[in-house]
Amino acid sequence: MRRFLTLQLSLCFVAFLMLLRGYEEMLLVTGIASIVIYAFIAVRESGNEKWILSPLVAYLGMSVLYVGVASIWAYACLVTGNERVFTIGYLKFADEIPLAQAFCLLGVTCFYTGYKLSERGRILRIIESWKKRSRDLKLSATGWMIVIAVAWLFRVLPLLGIPVNKIGVMYNSICELTMLGAFFMLTCRTGFTGSELRIRPTGAYMPLAIFVAIVDLLFHGLRSGMRHPILNLIILFLWGYILQRELHLRSRFLIRRARAWILPMLLGIAAVTLIMTVIAPFGKRIAKGERVPERDDIMYNIINIGETFPDRGIWTMPDRISTSIQGVAACIQLRKLMPPQKKVAPQVLIGIVPRIIWHGKPYVTQGAKFSILLGLGGGKDERTATTATGMTAIGELYWSYGPLGVIIGMTILGLMFGVSFRMLSYNFPMHPIRAWVIPMLVLSAFMWFEADATAVYVFIIYIWVVFYPLSLINFSWMRKPGGH
Repeated sequence: MRRFLTLQLSLCFVAFLMLLRGYEEMLLVTGIASIVIYAFIAVRESGNEKWILSPLVAYLGMSVLYVGVASIWAYACLVTGNERVFTIGYLKFADEIPLAQAFCLLGVTCFYTGYKLSERGRILRIIESWKKRSRDLKLSATGWMIVIAVAWLFRVLPLLGIPVNKIGVMYNSICELTMLGAFFMLTCRTGFTGSELRIRPTGAYMPLAIFVAIVDLLFHGLRSGMRHPILNLIILFLWGYILQRELHLRSRFLIRRARAWILPMLLGIAAVTLIMTVIAPFGKRIAKGERVPERDDIMYNIINIGETFPDRGIWTMPDRISTSIQGVAACIQLRKLMPPQKKVAPQVLIGIVPRIIWHGKPYVTQGAKFSILLGLGGGKDERTATTATGMTAIGELYWSYGPLGVIIGMTILGLMFGVSFRMLSYNFPMHPIRAWVIPMLVLSAFMWFEADATAVYVFIIYIWVVFYPLSLINFSWMRKPGGH
């Protein structure tokens, strides 16, 4: 931990020093350095993680894009005179981008510190005592198909006039099960090697996993109007496939390890290519049912890469991920223009009250409020807003509490993710609640980089209050030999 933390602190020091000295290359230098440092740490952490992925690995991996690649793209925009892209509503914040990058680096470092604290000392001993209470209930592929069918039923009921969606966060969590279907199919066949649980190749379940993924892609991903369900499906499918090959990936024989990595690497490259050339530039159009891009559309974006800079074609992807820096920069500007709104803690307290109990509960997701404040989209309040803008956790904490808020808030956030993952990842494929929560926890680290701090805090507290007690249900009468 100390070596990696020292690397990140050194990068933060260099960033703030270059910022104070007024070096224009600060964005370029820290962008390149953060790509190398975060990628290196993510790979090392992945090697130490039993399940390959964890919220920390996911967050560091996304930081390569949201802090590294986005910073380089922002530098290119500034030096080529494309400051127009750094505008949200009536705010223009090109001058705040370097400071925003420095606080992004600081926020990631604090998240890392908080997460690693969950692996040390008294906190770790408490988590280990919690894990001893865990129970197992292994569901077969048939069992998971029934669970997925029920989740699809919940998704359809509101269309039939049955308002189950009024239960709020729990309804959304149940609907998410449809997206997790392929991952369940790929990880449902488990066994013990000695005392350690292993995911075994599913054989005939692979076509079933592909079928479930395609169904969700067609009937949810492409009709959602958003890109992230499609990205989530890709991530979960690759993760489940890699877990199946884990025994070979960790083999002491080099040839076996190399062979095991080839197909996942090829699938990963294909996924990245698909995201860069199709999903990022055309994803919203496809999701809205408009014309599917043809080969000429895709090739035009590749051939005319200079003409489409900075925010069209394949540049849609770096423009999209730059919302991390842009959200923080906008919040820095807002803090200068108006008094800070210290509402994170009160909003979290409101957010954890179920909507089924408090029917008139205010919306606590800050993205809609942010859009209304900046004059984006339609609507006059959070309920009628037609769009949401990613202010990011770092941005909201800075806007509300300043630099100290970023340091304390992101450290707490990292600690909460670390404790949650340690509590629930123990043999997680062997219990339906843990198998449900862990993929959502990892995906949230992937996809919630843009989310406000309030939404992330509420999500983690729901896991502690609702899902952790459910994971302690004693199914010992149904446990198989060798269960823990």
